[in-house]
Amino acid sequence: RLQDLQQGATYWNEGTKTWGPAVAWNTAVIYSPGYWRVLISSTAYVNGRKYELYVKGTDSSLPAANIGYSGTQRFWFDISKPASSVTGLTDNSTLQGLTAISGTAWDSSHYDPVGTSLQNVKITLYNTQSGQYFNGSGWGGYSELNTGLDAGTFNGGAGRWEHNWTITPSTGWANDYSYEVRWQAADKAGNAELNSLANPDAPKIKFTMDFQAPAAVATSPANAGIYGAGSWNLYGTASDNQALDRVNLCLKNISNTPNKYWNGSFWQDNPGYDIWFSSENLQNLGGNATNFYYSGVNWVSASFELSARSLDDVGRWQSVITTAAFTIDMQTPASSVTLPENNKAYNNSGNPISSIQGVSSADKSGIPNDGVEAWVRALG
Repeated sequence: RLQDLQQGATYWNEGTKTWGPAVAWNTAVIYSPGYWRVLISSTAYVNGRKYELYVKGTDSSLPAANIGYSGTQRFWFDISKPASSVTGLTDNSTLQGLTAISGTAWDSSHYDPVGTSLQNVKITLYNTQSGQYFNGSGWGGYSELNTGLDAGTFNGGAGRWEHNWTITPSTGWANDYSYEVRWQAADKAGNAELNSLANPDAPKIKFTMDFQAPAAVATSPANAGIYGAGSWNLYGTASDNQALDRVNLCLKNISNTPNKYWNGSFWQDNPGYDIWFSSENLQNLGGNATNFYYSGVNWVSASFELSARSLDDVGRWQSVITTAAFTIDMQTPASSVTLPENNKAYNNSGNPISSIQGVSSADKSGIPNDGVEAWVRALG
């Protein structure tokens, strides 16, 4: 006897292939001693319905047959496919690390009072460079991984059980390698989500690991360079194995005590820490290499230190920073004559002039050996 519990006193009659209020016992076929079966038309079952099965057996004893009854057994008919998704990962993203892969899953069937109809969520984790799958402890041939599924909650408004799932792959990610994760939910009736765990064209999320810090270096003004008055720009290069986000600069006037920093607008007193500044052409870089520049510094005669640091698109700052030291000398040098003295008379014997002598000085750059020239003019 097959009863549709959600329709009340409704029983299936296989002979007429209809549901009705009259109790109907469908005759089984003994196909082997002790074993029987009843073929029930597939049209009898409706998705999401709960059914009760009751069996009675009659023996061949005389004068009256003995009849025995089984306990009732209940089951659900479910042909709805569950669904799942990955959360916290974006397709074609670059990551600086990943400890867990997580997501959600849901199924519209609910097996009251048993609870959720969702059975599990499985994933595959594929290394696109090596062509291998993670098997839980290493990399090799095709392998499916079971995730951890929570107990779930019933969403009455949506009419479904909803779950969170997660897996922590105990694998060492490789720098600059790309991976693909595919996922598939299955319910207790054996219905599986259409997502394929092996088909390359199935829904997937691809991500790349980036453990390498970017690098930026200021190239001009050059280290140990001495420069005169002018509108000097700052130049340099930056690169990353994946993609850059920005370059910051630190320009310090070390001739002042305390030092002063250029903050992008003016020279600021030392706050006790380095001041880094940027500009529009140093941000949102996108590519993995760039030549950068910065203009607009209000130069003064002083000695300076210039440093550059870069940030990549996974949020990792440059770890090793180089500094260039240079001088800007905007003051003209000063020279004066000490011999002969002004308005004094000289001759070739008692008061000769053996050489013309003087002193010279420069603000920052110093006077080289050939840096002073003198001319003599005869006045009469």
